[in-house]
Amino acid sequence: MGAQAANAISGYTGTVFFADLGEKTVKTFPLDRALAENFLGTRGFAAKLLYDYAPAGLDPLSPENPLIFATGPLTGTAAFGPSGYFGTVSPLTGGYLDSGVRGHLAANVKLAGFDAFVITGKAKTPVYLWITDGTVEIRDAAHLWGKDAFETDTIIKKEIGLPEIHVAAIGPAGENLVRYACISSDLYRQAGRGGAGAVMGSKNLKAIAAKGNGAILLSRPDDFLRLLKELQLKINQDAEPLRSEGTLWLVDSMNRFGLLPTRNFRCGVFSGSKQIDGPYAKKKTGKRNAGCFACSLMCSNRVTVSSARYGTFSIEGPEYETTALLGPNCGLGNFEEITSLNRTCDRLGIDTMSAGVVISFAMELYERGIITKTDTNGFDLSWGNAEAMESLLDNIAYRKGFGGLLAEGSRLAAKIIGGGAPKYAMQVKGMEMPGYDPRGVIGMALAYATADRGACHLRAWTIYEELMGSLSPQATEGKAALVSARQNRKATMDSLGICEQVGLLPIFADLLSSAVGWDVRTQYNDVHKKLLEDFQINGAPGVGARIYTLTRAFNTKRGFSRKDDTLPDRFFHEPLLGAEGPGPVIHRDTFESLLDDYYRIRGWDMDGKPTKATLEKYGLTQAVKDLY
Repeated sequence: MGAQAANAISGYTGTVFFADLGEKTVKTFPLDRALAENFLGTRGFAAKLLYDYAPAGLDPLSPENPLIFATGPLTGTAAFGPSGYFGTVSPLTGGYLDSGVRGHLAANVKLAGFDAFVITGKAKTPVYLWITDGTVEIRDAAHLWGKDAFETDTIIKKEIGLPEIHVAAIGPAGENLVRYACISSDLYRQAGRGGAGAVMGSKNLKAIAAKGNGAILLSRPDDFLRLLKELQLKINQDAEPLRSEGTLWLVDSMNRFGLLPTRNFRCGVFSGSKQIDGPYAKKKTGKRNAGCFACSLMCSNRVTVSSARYGTFSIEGPEYETTALLGPNCGLGNFEEITSLNRTCDRLGIDTMSAGVVISFAMELYERGIITKTDTNGFDLSWGNAEAMESLLDNIAYRKGFGGLLAEGSRLAAKIIGGGAPKYAMQVKGMEMPGYDPRGVIGMALAYATADRGACHLRAWTIYEELMGSLSPQATEGKAALVSARQNRKATMDSLGICEQVGLLPIFADLLSSAVGWDVRTQYNDVHKKLLEDFQINGAPGVGARIYTLTRAFNTKRGFSRKDDTLPDRFFHEPLLGAEGPGPVIHRDTFESLLDDYYRIRGWDMDGKPTKATLEKYGLTQAVKDLY
């Protein structure tokens, strides 16, 4: 079987499969054209399929929780950095979750003949999926259970006999249901946020392996190739500093702006930043670049580190978020140690971002005497103690002692510890904070609070306009419109399957049209007129806004409302400490006013529930029935 079914829409394979692990059955279905036109792919597919197949009130770790994987219309083509998205109900937040993974997995799933798949049930014994050229096998994985993600990758490739296959696997953290366990693909590409790895573990699903040999048929291939050449020239012009430093260029920039999280988000400046930034990585480690499928940007760091404690090893990483949150946010300024912690997380299958914030939370409690060595099973959780951090990560993955408590995430762990602990848990909706302190950029404060999966920098990266553009970071005018526009924009980008490092450009509307054959129009934000916000497809309202409205309806069904669109108290009551002393604080009345503006722009009521008219505007008929 080729990659494309006879009745497929151009740009898609035309096939979706459903696997019931409990019954050990796999069934294929044709891709719904309305699903493609209204939700594009990847993140959009994940949102719609999750809404349709996740029963109300389910436990995220129950067999009924679906695990979805979806590709996009540009995935498997020569477009840049194609992604796939996992979708599920988050064990960390209890709400909507999608988590993107780059590398080569998504392209191979699609080239094997599938646009998406939905996994339900729980296998009686561990299994893995083998996907290739129109076939899906549920294979025994009892011999893989207990192995880390790296070992699993190696064993499956040897077992199948194809070193060029691509594997997404969980480590011990996923097996032991750590609520922020990730899925490791191609070793160093993680679906990191929100605990999708724990959902795999709850299903006794150890891994997903794929190799595709098909091709994607395009509506107008000559136009597609011409547009790709134009896009390549544009990317080459704007490649620095990503190509030379990867996302580590942000370490120095965020430190200069006073936004680099330090010691559990107490400070925004770290004195040792020059020992962990991009130039240091390039100079001291012999950095060379790595990239994803069909991408020439090559923005990922592949570093080789040597130290007395860890010996010599190579990994792909660390990225900015990992460096900021396992580094300065834990009081650690040693690049080699941060890189080792990154490798440990990838091997064990732990989200580096949540891990860094959870450990910094524990370190602050330890410093304040809220917990002691008796509580931590003897660990000295002083700031910057990398040796203790390494051991603690192992205990988290295997749920041993104090690590078992931290495996619950900072919000639940804080509730269990009690006392003054909850106010030191840096999380939104249960998900730990990313690597930008929101007190210095009010747009990011609103973006974190309203992100559908919990604290997330990738839903609306307003840093560009607020620190590198023409907007004042502390001004509120236009910020609600900016956050809404960037959320729509990112939902569109993700659903196309393109990389956030490239950005949503007008040329992508033409690329999509040439691939699929639709009438695709660009839509610019009314307030920020130069900001490309969304795509209108065949005359319908914007696809990004539709996706974001649907995920809000999903969370509303699960009990989320305005009360959850907030930030940790620290950001409202403690000024951000910088090089020159106390800095800004977020005023709650200002924040609440921004939230009101945001809800009005979105077409939601003042409790954050999408109005009936808004749901009808985007054709979300089932959500109308569910909420009204």
